[in-house]
Amino acid sequence: MHNIGAVSLPPFIFGIEDLKGDLLISRKLDSLQAPLNLRPRRIDVPFSGLRSTGVNKLHFRLKVSSIGEEITVKNNELRVNLYN
Repeated sequence: MHNIGAVSLPPFIFGIEDLKGDLLISRKLDSLQAPLNLRPRRIDVPFSGLRSTGVNKLHFRLKVSSIGEEITVKNNELRVNLYN
C-alpha cells in the first residue's frame, strides 16, 4: 500500500472481500504518512488466516473515513482473479 498524495491518511481500514461484498478479513491501520520528498510512502500490510475456500476472485478495498478531496478513488480498490 502506498501514499503518493500531499496529505497523510487518518486511521483507515484495509479489507479483503469476495465479489459479493462479504468481508473475508480486514486490518485497521493507524495512518499512512504523506511523502515529504516526492517519493511514495509505502507500508506492507500482512494478512494471515484468510479463508478463501470457494472464492475465485478477491476485492481489496481501502476505506478511509475522511481525507478531503481525492484526485481519484480508483486506486483505493483492486479486484484479483485467483485462478488465472
